Amino acid sequence: MICASAASLRRPMPAVCNLLAICALTSACGGFAYAQNLAPGNLVVSRSVYTYNDAVKVGQVLPPDCTSTTGGCAGAGGAIANSSFPYIFNNDTYDSSFGITSKIELDEINVYGDLLKTIEVPNSTQTGITSTSDQLVTSFSSKSEEALHLSLDGNYISFIDYVAPVNAIDVSNSNTPRRS
Repeated sequence: MICASAASLRRPMPAVCNLLAICALTSACGGFAYAQNLAPGNLVVSRSVYTYNDAVKVGQVLPPDCTSTTGGCAGAGGAIANSSFPYIFNNDTYDSSFGITSKIELDEINVYGDLLKTIEVPNSTQTGITSTSDQLVTSFSSKSEEALHLSLDGNYISFIDYVAPVNAIDVSNSNTPRRS
């Protein structure tokens, strides 16, 4: 998924723009904020990078621990494809909510189309990031996250994603674990 905010090209911005990631699960997020300096007038493009890790096996009932989710299990047949790219995404025919989390990268591109830098949003594949660290991922093949929004004052870019590790299966609101 690639989403871009062209708002920075339509109006002047301050000398430094800060990037602020806003968690979809603010209570679990602990006030996660991630600041980077971006040059005014440049375009920021968000993208997701899928990393293979053998998280899904053919015949595996999805989602994992589905008996404890509000959406339940997809059925007895199991996954139709393993974690190999791009075939893993065919599992949406078996599990309509199928998704696998992946890391997020933000590319800063100047008006000439040159890539200036890539910012990797903190995620579980990075050294020092633990299961309790602030981190954000998106869920392939979701279309509801990663859209970049420029604040009215032009100082911040925000987006919403999931607080979860990379390669988690079915991290979506249709598979939210039940609370007792």
